[in-house]
Amino acid sequence: MKILDIGCGKKKYKSESPEDTVIGIDNVELPGVDVVHDLEKIPLPFNNDEFDMVICSYIFEHVRNFCELMGEIERVAKPDAIIKITVPFYSSWGQYSDLLISYKGILLEEF
Repeated sequence: MKILDIGCGKKKYKSESPEDTVIGIDNVELPGVDVVHDLEKIPLPFNNDEFDMVICSYIFEHVRNFCELMGEIERVAKPDAIIKITVPFYSSWGQYSDLLISYKGILLEEF
């Protein structure tokens, strides 16, 4: 299985299967990052239908091009790929004043 970990940082996904290949992509060069690429710049440097699994852990709250990046995930994932997305849960009325979050107000209906 070929796995893409988008925004992997220092903690790239570790597969339990030794046959799997995990590619980590991030904005900065860190241990575990295989491809350094600005995630705001589309297209991602991968072929169409390349990955069996795409993992995105806590990255969407840091990018402004949410919809374009989702489109890129669809492009690089095989038709039967597994896509795992983890985002923070905000239940506070003041959640939109969190200065650590880059962008808010995305309409999911745009998909």
